[in-house]
Amino acid sequence: MAGLTGRLLRVGATAGRRSDSGGVRFAALLSAVVVLGLGLLAMVGVHAGYSGVEDRSKAAEPTRAEPEDAALFMSNGVDELADGQSHSVVFVSPLSSAAPVPPGVSAWPEPGGVLLSSGLLEAGRDEGITDRYGEYAGLIGDVGVADAIDRLAYVVVEEPLDPDMPGVYAVSGFGADAGDGIRAFHREDGGEWMLMALVVGLLIAPALVLVLVAVRLGAHARDRRVALVSVLGGRRFDRALLCVGEAWRPLAWGAGILTAMATAVWVWGLRVPVTDYLLWPIDVRAFAVWWFGAVAAAPVLVLAGVVVANRGGSTRARPAGTRPLGRTSSLLWLWAGLCPAAVALALNPGWVAEPSTSHYALVGMGSSVAAAVTLPALATVAVALIGRLLGVVGNRWGRPGALVSGRRLATQSRLNARLVAGIAVAVVLFLHAVAWSSSIGSVDEKQRVRAAEIGREYLTITNWDLNDGGDGIRAAMFRDVLPSEHAVVALRVDESGVDQRLGSNRMILSATCPDLKLLTLPCAGRVSGDDMPTWLEARTHGGSGLIQAVDGLDEAVPENSQTELLVADTGGEPLDLEIVKAAVFESFPFGGSVSRFENIASAHRAPMTQWIVLFGAIVVLILGWTGVVSGAAEFLRNGKALAPLTVLTGGYRVFRASALWIVGLPVVLAALIALGVGSATAWSVDRQGVGYITPTLLGGVIGVATVSALAMSLWAGAVAVRQARSWRPSGAD
Repeated sequence: MAGLTGRLLRVGATAGRRSDSGGVRFAALLSAVVVLGLGLLAMVGVHAGYSGVEDRSKAAEPTRAEPEDAALFMSNGVDELADGQSHSVVFVSPLSSAAPVPPGVSAWPEPGGVLLSSGLLEAGRDEGITDRYGEYAGLIGDVGVADAIDRLAYVVVEEPLDPDMPGVYAVSGFGADAGDGIRAFHREDGGEWMLMALVVGLLIAPALVLVLVAVRLGAHARDRRVALVSVLGGRRFDRALLCVGEAWRPLAWGAGILTAMATAVWVWGLRVPVTDYLLWPIDVRAFAVWWFGAVAAAPVLVLAGVVVANRGGSTRARPAGTRPLGRTSSLLWLWAGLCPAAVALALNPGWVAEPSTSHYALVGMGSSVAAAVTLPALATVAVALIGRLLGVVGNRWGRPGALVSGRRLATQSRLNARLVAGIAVAVVLFLHAVAWSSSIGSVDEKQRVRAAEIGREYLTITNWDLNDGGDGIRAAMFRDVLPSEHAVVALRVDESGVDQRLGSNRMILSATCPDLKLLTLPCAGRVSGDDMPTWLEARTHGGSGLIQAVDGLDEAVPENSQTELLVADTGGEPLDLEIVKAAVFESFPFGGSVSRFENIASAHRAPMTQWIVLFGAIVVLILGWTGVVSGAAEFLRNGKALAPLTVLTGGYRVFRASALWIVGLPVVLAALIALGVGSATAWSVDRQGVGYITPTLLGGVIGVATVSALAMSLWAGAVAVRQARSWRPSGAD
């Protein structure tokens, strides 16, 4: 039995090496193992990363206590850098030198000292982050931050915190399971479930498509061998051994490459491209069994697919010959005709649904999906039509490569469909990923456009002292610290009633008369409608404003009022964000949030859009590669049918030309059609977005498709020439 097992494995291995498409199938199976393994590793990595963030955040969470049981008092603040990313600033007031410290902190610094995370130090070094909150005293250790890019600052205040102050709470230690959380502004990336959905939908699913294609490459000859073993009395186990012998080499190579990649991440971690996210090795090591289990699962799953996909029954092969068989079916024409109709409906859902309704959105999304599903049929029909034209041109001008290729493209609809489906769907998915990113960023772009229309840059400042305490004295201190060329205005809602004419709350705008004049506003009065400056209209959302001139900002912030400060330029140099933030933290005990108008929303959406673009590019590469290897394998499977042309043409140029037409032309043509369909349906998703789908992006997609098609054409042509050189006439020819 052992001898038979070994012989079947050797027969399978030899058959795999000598098959017409052996090299292509080797590359396909190897890439299938690597891609599927990377998808499984990504799932484990996402969960490991979020688990590590959760564990470290819980360990650093303050344990709330009653004031009499407190070891220190704390208050959570928030700040942001010029990129708009928010970060936590935790103000600490230890009651003794023995006060507990969070993970990553060996001891609290002296009053006025500041501890920064490495992520905050690196991101804010050019903005003077080491001097913003006090005297820099060192780094927070890795175990004390959520991840490598977490931005966090501990500030030991010079004046002891009073538990009666707004936002101050008592702490007895660290490691609470729940609380307000100093990581409230950690990462706006949508949560684990959203990132996991991207991995499954845009990495695992395309990987499974590649696996399905790879296990069936070269199936024509393999099915005949399996059928022969069945006729000779072979069992299912014997047929499986034959398939295992054929596939084990590429699977072993793929497993080796995957193991090396996984081990590198396990040792050094991984900085994910595009997103700049760093997966810490300590998080990966906590899930070592699952991590290397994913590495082992990938080749096992692909091998299972190889075994299951073999057909044990007999096969009836069509007679071999040099004349192409088949035609473009009427059903294919019907599906191709549905694609433009689906695109038109995606662009105009109002034909069948009322705008601004859920039905309208469903029609738009459903028609976009229908366009993507029927797109391969449209591309296949287009390839067939081009093939007919190519055959006519080749016949008229005496070009055997164009003649043979044109006839095959015009009749081999199944081959064409397998070749164009992957690249067509990949391009559409990529454009939709870009469109969703553009849609997410549309609000931010509108903010930036609005800021440009305003023609005046300003910053908004909110904090505990202004919102809960109404501390006008500190507001006046803030105004005194700022340069004189900056104007400071206090805005609050008039609690006395509603503007009857406009039906909205009035905003009370208070500032010193010189600052009001700098902003071209009167020192007293009421502004609304056309009289209101554009920048003030944007801030009051179209309401009305009651202007009050005050001697100092201490009068502009009543006690227990909800007030925010606006710092505006006066038509000169742009506001220096670093100077304004330094003034905020110098004037207010807990600092404050300082935001630019155009950065209000963009920073919170940036991480998610980066992940979408990354996975969109990945799905293009996977499905594009799937289509190309499928087409190359089909070309090589029929390569022997072209071998007699060496006698008729006197050379091997016909094989290279045929490979270029049969493999390269459909890929480029499918990419062009997919760009048109994808751009139209993507526009229906992002009608008012930023417009990330640019001519440069479309040109890049075409460039990638062309280079890929050319590379696979050269490879297929070289293999076809090698097949032709070994061909000898036989009765089957």
